[in-house]
Amino acid sequence: HNRANDPKPHFDIAVPATESLGKADILVFVSLVGPMGKTPTRAFIIGCMPVKEFKKEAVFRTAGQKEEGFNHVCKEDCYEIPIRKMKRPQDLAILEI
Repeated sequence: HNRANDPKPHFDIAVPATESLGKADILVFVSLVGPMGKTPTRAFIIGCMPVKEFKKEAVFRTAGQKEEGFNHVCKEDCYEIPIRKMKRPQDLAILEI
């Protein structure tokens, strides 16, 4: 996810509705930060979440929908979840492959 400002706990993470989660068990969220329209200069590992939990917790937003309390309009259909709901990788049980 590319943004102009460092991520904050009250920010949301958006996953495009067209994104296939395939056979993933866990999603790892990374936020790329830098001048908009240019190559990002920093990357933040935001956290992770099991796919099943993400599907239960995320909110569907349609393209053009304005987020309540924020000056942000969705550019495409997506699923959003607050950063504060992310888990630290070390908090998840290790999965057997």
